[in-house]
Amino acid sequence: MTDLLLHSSTKKALERLQSQQPHAIALFGPKGAGKRTVARRLAEELLQTKLQSGSNYFEVAPGDNDAITIDQAREIKQFVKLKISGNTSVKRVVIISDAQTLQESAQNTLLKLIEEPPVGTVFILTASAQETLLPTLISRLTTIKLMPVSAQQLSQLPKAKHLDNQELARIFHLSGGHVGLANRLLSSNDVDDSLMKDMQIAKQLIASKRYDRLGNIEYLLKNHETAMQVLFCMQKILEYKLHSTHDESVSEKIRHVISAQDDLNRRVNKKLVFTDLFMKL
Repeated sequence: MTDLLLHSSTKKALERLQSQQPHAIALFGPKGAGKRTVARRLAEELLQTKLQSGSNYFEVAPGDNDAITIDQAREIKQFVKLKISGNTSVKRVVIISDAQTLQESAQNTLLKLIEEPPVGTVFILTASAQETLLPTLISRLTTIKLMPVSAQQLSQLPKAKHLDNQELARIFHLSGGHVGLANRLLSSNDVDDSLMKDMQIAKQLIASKRYDRLGNIEYLLKNHETAMQVLFCMQKILEYKLHSTHDESVSEKIRHVISAQDDLNRRVNKKLVFTDLFMKL
C-alpha cells in the first residue's frame, strides 16, 4: 500500500493486519475518508493478486433503498460456499461497503458467518463509525479507523501540487484531512458527486437564516447517511471559518454540530436533533 496516502498510524495498523491475517476486518471513517479504496487495496494485498469479481472477490453495497438487505446477505452466504483453489492462505475476500446500512436482519444473518468463515475467506467491512453496527457484530471484527492526513501529506496529491498555501489550507480544513473528500474538492466540477452536493447544502444551511434552515429539515430526514454527511460538511466548513477568522463564536456552533452528530449516532429522533441544532446556529 506504499502508493496510498495514509496517516502513519493507519498505515502501521494495516501492515500489522496483513501479518496477523484476521478473518474479519472493519475500516471506519466518514464519507470521503477513502475506505473503499483502502478496502480493495487491502483485499489485493491479502489475496496477492488482482480482484476478480465472482471468483476470489465479492462486494456488496447499499441498493436503491439505501440499505444492504437480507437478500444480499444471503448472496454472500452462497458465494462463500463456492469451492476455490489457490496456494495463498487467503483465497477469497468479501467486501461489505457502507456496512452501517446493513438491515438488522442482514447483520444477524451474517454474525455466525463472520465469526467462523470458511477457511481462506476474509471479510472486510467499511462503515462510518463503530456505533452504527450492532455490538455483537463489532465484537467479531478487527477494527481500524482511517485517520486524516496532515496538510503536508495532502499537498502530495497530484491535483494539489499547483496550489498556493492559502488554497491548500482551505482544502485541508474543508476535507478534514480525508483524502477522498480532498480529491473531490479538487475536482469539484463533478455536479453528480453526492458528497459535493452535501457540501453545498451544508454551506447553504450555515449561511441561511434560522427559519429558512428549518424548512430544509424534511430533506435531511429522508436518509441517515445524508444527514450525517451534511453535518460532517457543516463541521468542516465551520472549522475552516474559525481557522480563517479566529471568531470564537464559531467554536460554539462547531460544538452544536458535533453534538448533533453524536445524537444521530445514538439514533436520537432526527427531527428533534435538527430542529434543536438549527435554532441554536
